[in-house]
Parts: sequence; structure tokens; C-alpha cells
Amino acid sequence: MSVARRVTRTKVIYFYTLADGEKRTYTNQDHVRGYGINYIPDPASVSMINVYVNGVLQLPHTYHVSKGKIRFRTADVPRQGAPIIVQSIRMYGGKGGDHCTCKRRRCVVCCCMPFHGCCHLSVKQGMPHCLCFVKTHC
Repeated sequence: MSVARRVTRTKVIYFYTLADGEKRTYTNQDHVRGYGINYIPDPASVSMINVYVNGVLQLPHTYHVSKGKIRFRTADVPRQGAPIIVQSIRMYGGKGGDHCTCKRRRCVVCCCMPFHGCCHLSVKQGMPHCLCFVKTHC
């Protein structure tokens, strides 16, 4: 039995800035010019966020992201000149398959889109199955 595969469409939004060695909070106005449109979107509108300081992926508890702003929660601030990158990934679904229990049929390979914890995966009779447990998202 084969499962039809669907391609998940994604959009990646970047925010680039350079640390000044003093600030703990950076806003959209601090972006580095020359990298096209870059900003920090509302975290509720994206599927996942990665933050890099000097090329190193940061643990989620070391920062807080809100619309247009990132605040570092660490005892020390990023050193002067260190690049700070906020990578926001938005995943989009297509039409849901027959296995999907989502009311809006927005599932792709059994995952509701965008991923905000509204679904988890299980296997039922050898088929992936979307089990929505937050009805407001699906």
C-alpha cells in the first residue's frame, strides 16, 4: 500500500543584524541593509523559528521572539560585530487527503498547516492519520 506524497510549500523569512555588544533587544529597525526585505514576523504566523548568533544555533530558552523584536535572555549579550540571524519558516499545506480528519482539509502528509501544535501524527492501519486536538486551528 503506497501513501500519496504531497509537497509541503515553505517560505523562509530572514532578519539579519549585527550585535553592538551592549543591547539585549533588537527590532526590525536594526536590520542590516542590502539583504532585501528582512524582518521578524509574528511568531504565531510561522511554523518554526531558528536564531543564530555568530553562526551558532541558539537554544529556544535563550531568547524571546515577538512581532518585530528579539530579546536575548542570557546573562551576557552577543559580542560586538557578531551576526544575529532570525530564520522564520512558514509551512503551507495543500488540500487534505482522505486520511485527514481536519475540518478544513488543509493537511499535507497528515500535518495541519501551519504547525502550531494542532496535530500530532499516529499510524492507524498502516496509514498516517492526522488527529487534531486543538479545534480552533483545524
